Amino acid sequence: MSEPQSGEAPPRLCDFPPAGRDAWELRALRELRGDPLTSLRRETADGIAVEALYVDGEDGSASHREALAEPPGAAPFLRGARPPATGAWRIRQLVDATSPAAANTDARADLSRGVDSLWIRVDERRMAGDADPCTPVRPGVALRDLGDLDRLLDGVDLARTDLVLEVGAAAAPITAGVLTLAARRGIDAGDLRLTIGGDPLAALALCGRLPGGVDRAYDDLAAALRALAPAPAARGLLVSSIPYADAGASAGEEVALLLCALLEHLRRLEARGLTPAEVAPRLLAALTVDRNIFSGIAKIRAARLLAARVLAACGVAPESAALAIHVEGSWRELSGFDPWVNLLRGTAEAA
Repeated sequence: MSEPQSGEAPPRLCDFPPAGRDAWELRALRELRGDPLTSLRRETADGIAVEALYVDGEDGSASHREALAEPPGAAPFLRGARPPATGAWRIRQLVDATSPAAANTDARADLSRGVDSLWIRVDERRMAGDADPCTPVRPGVALRDLGDLDRLLDGVDLARTDLVLEVGAAAAPITAGVLTLAARRGIDAGDLRLTIGGDPLAALALCGRLPGGVDRAYDDLAAALRALAPAPAARGLLVSSIPYADAGASAGEEVALLLCALLEHLRRLEARGLTPAEVAPRLLAALTVDRNIFSGIAKIRAARLLAARVLAACGVAPESAALAIHVEGSWRELSGFDPWVNLLRGTAEAA
């Protein structure tokens, strides 16, 4: 390409004329040297065939194209739960240092460097509702009382910081602690922008046990959701497929398990007097993505579409069926033998 003249816009990739499928097939057959084009096809772990090339007009069914034509924030929410102008995306950093003081140092450093949301993971002993010493499955902040929570959130503006506390089966005490702390700091509950990520099923899958039992965990979760009534912008229910993905679930299995967990949450909370319509606005789903950008996009879209159908079948109004989603890179993708390539994998996951 020639250099652009002064004042001219540089050429763009899309300025090249499209090659077309026929031209691509001729070139591909020449390069394959006798092998058929089908040799370029691959199959996912879920048995879905992925072609080597897709061109405009071959992107799925008519209903799928119609759904994609809807703007972000419109049902069935394939392109996002909210319009871009409403701050639909956030840069969220995991905080999992074991001591409240160290976690606070990390959190404040992250916020000062451009992060606008924090995901704080509570250690497995608290997540399982168990204070007995044990070896944590993965790192997390050890919170034993309100003083620990105060040290963890020291200097963090609860009214301005988007905050997620992954608490597993410990939703009730953490919710009470955060509301008490906000009141002490003179922050109105209506100004809180936080998620108390209570998910007993994920905690059970991760830890292998719930000392108080599943029923007690859901009793506490229902109490936590009711306690959040003065905080309309807060969320109090996490539906996470991350433990299953980390354990080896395929993309299809991860979405299926997410939907199963969502239904189980709705049923158990409805049995405790909370309707799906009341619970839906409090939901946050958590998924993983890997270095395959397009399959990750497909998985997120499938989760949005299917969750909207599940919520609609449970009587939730379409405008309340938009699933807020947290996405993080899969730990399964990381290499321990060649860690430098993890930078490239992490970049693809972030895309």
